[in-house]
Amino acid sequence: MKSALSILYFAYFYLAWFACVGLAKQGLSTASLLLVIPVAIYAWVKLNFSLKIWLRALLLAFFGFVFDYAMSSSRLVTFFYSENSFLLPIWLISLWLLYLGYLPVMAALFTKQRMIAALVGAIFGPLSYLSGERFGMLAFARIEFAALYSIFWGAHFLFSVYLLNSHDKSKTRTEV
Repeated sequence: MKSALSILYFAYFYLAWFACVGLAKQGLSTASLLLVIPVAIYAWVKLNFSLKIWLRALLLAFFGFVFDYAMSSSRLVTFFYSENSFLLPIWLISLWLLYLGYLPVMAALFTKQRMIAALVGAIFGPLSYLSGERFGMLAFARIEFAALYSIFWGAHFLFSVYLLNSHDKSKTRTEV
């Protein structure tokens, strides 16, 4: 049963990613915030992360938010469908909040393979943004700027694995 829940937990992340995009395209970005609720409940109740892990994951998600904001402010990337949003589009904030619930679980998967974690981040992080570009959610000023996301995500995920796994493992569960 645990593996079935794991598959559902990760499948929900990708379905929610597509739903955030779809809702934004329909002018319903605010509704994408509702997609965070099941992840938050499951992560809080079932995964029983310690407060320290939650705060670290929140800090890591905040760094990602700041990076996206810096990229947007410098016009290296343009995010679309940003109805009534003062910093970044609500759909993108929803994605960062979703990621917050998954980050400790993913970091636990790479505890002993930190260089693989950096590689995974460097490949799959920017792929998410390139997918967003294909869906018309954002545009890079030049495709080469996607390489900045590769560098950021490689370093971000490597640091996430280090930070989220440098705690007393007896006080929290990170398995799905």
